[in-house]
Amino acid sequence: MDLAKPIIVDTIKTGFELTGTQADKIERRIKETITERVTQVENENYRQQFDIKAKAAQEIEQAEKNLPIDEVGKAVAEIESRQQAEFDRLQVSFAQKLGETIRETIEEQKTLQVEEQAAIKAKKNKDSKEEEIRGHLRGFARTIPSFLMAYGTRQTRLGNFDDYTPEDVFLEVTGITEEQFRFLRDGGPYIDDETGEEKHFGGGLFNEIVFDEAIQEFMGIRERLADYFDETHEEDVFNYIPPQETNQIFTPKQVVKMMVQKLEDEDPHVFEDPDKTFIDLFMKSGLYITELVKRLFNNPVMKEKIPDAKERLKHILEKQLYGLAPSDIIFHIATNYIFSFDTDNRISRRNFRHVDTRSAVKEGRLDELLSATFEYLK
Repeated sequence: MDLAKPIIVDTIKTGFELTGTQADKIERRIKETITERVTQVENENYRQQFDIKAKAAQEIEQAEKNLPIDEVGKAVAEIESRQQAEFDRLQVSFAQKLGETIRETIEEQKTLQVEEQAAIKAKKNKDSKEEEIRGHLRGFARTIPSFLMAYGTRQTRLGNFDDYTPEDVFLEVTGITEEQFRFLRDGGPYIDDETGEEKHFGGGLFNEIVFDEAIQEFMGIRERLADYFDETHEEDVFNYIPPQETNQIFTPKQVVKMMVQKLEDEDPHVFEDPDKTFIDLFMKSGLYITELVKRLFNNPVMKEKIPDAKERLKHILEKQLYGLAPSDIIFHIATNYIFSFDTDNRISRRNFRHVDTRSAVKEGRLDELLSATFEYLK
């Protein structure tokens, strides 16, 4: 039985790159199976031996009962001779049966273990692929609120989600292309990496009803919290946007308020001057700009100088505030939040641009970049 190991286990271990522990487990299973089959053959042999003995004992009993005493000895000797002959034939048959059983079991186990390991390997590959897909979906799910904040409308649905997002931004933020997203959503043909044959994936990895309802729920939250002048709001829309693996990590509202308050602490009149300008060189959410908007808009001196609320707000956003965002999606997130009340586009957005200032800061070219970006101010 120990020959089963080099015959089967070593071959499987090499072919499927098993660890020593996995190979030992397979060896134990094979030996257990062979032992079980051998035990069955042995038990059958013992049963047949018992039947031969029982038959001989019965024949001897009949001979002793029915034959004359002088003939009993000869009859018993013949019965015992036949019994021994049957024992001898049974032993030969047992040895043959035992050998056949071991060989058949080894061949059976060889096929079975190869098929089992192949199935395990295929399942691992499948699980790995499915885990890769699940990873994409988990990452994608975290980005949905960001996309909706930047590009979403009440008409956005699962069926047209990719129509609202630029392809390069989609890939940058989610890690998958729009084509891959459509494949997960709609399905389609693909080539099996193992066999090279073309197969079809049915798609449907998104629950359309749940997806669409979630979109509408977020858009409702976005609209409900759009008025950042309403101080009764204990939260803002960014509480509903998870941190991203990219640089879309929004500065907490309390930190923003502290930053703006420090400006006023250093210069108590900083928000009284309608000619004073402010800039956010690296916008993320737009919270810093909106906090400046509120301080300027609600300042009593500013109210005296520009009494009309609409004109004062227009003046602040067109003449006093500027902002630069490092990516397209952040630019749209920030400006959608800053101008959330201006649904008619009455106020110009030209002071807010998609410009990444990081390299210019590192290279000492910030003034040059700002001059080129806001050339219209010259």
